[in-house]
Amino acid sequence: MLVRAALIGGPNIGKTKQISLLRKRGFKTINEKATEVIQEGKLCPVINPIGFRREVVIRQQEHEVAIAMSGTKFVFTDRGAYDGRYYCEATGCEEPSFLADLPNGLVQYAFVLAPVPWEEDGIRYEDPAFTLRVNPIARRVYEETGARVFDIPLLPTPEDRVEMILSVLRNENVI
Repeated sequence: MLVRAALIGGPNIGKTKQISLLRKRGFKTINEKATEVIQEGKLCPVINPIGFRREVVIRQQEHEVAIAMSGTKFVFTDRGAYDGRYYCEATGCEEPSFLADLPNGLVQYAFVLAPVPWEEDGIRYEDPAFTLRVNPIARRVYEETGARVFDIPLLPTPEDRVEMILSVLRNENVI
């Protein structure tokens, strides 16, 4: 069974930076699929939120299957299977059945990262207030699906945050 540890929460909280640092330490990782879809320019989360979320879920699942088929037993993901659920709730979009029907237990560990100082990247359509609003929703959604959820505060360096994440997983006897 593939054990997944997802870095979750709103935009601009350091998920991608953490994933990069974890990859450099030799861990298997999955990059954020939402950014990938946005950068392609075919689906916009504001114009077609359902189509966008469907594409993100499909890509996430395809990548996770490929990782599992390679024999990998543990992976860090930049976002996770249930992110579409909490984004629907936070943006007032009705949750489509393909999200509602996702089985519980797809993510075993979730880390909600506290926001970092806001940076515009030309991709995000949200603002800092959205991140503060969405993080508690993300936490609740992942808890409801059976994930063990941990809050990771803003620490002096990104490496300190990685160490905190790894310490939690060591204490859980996962790595």
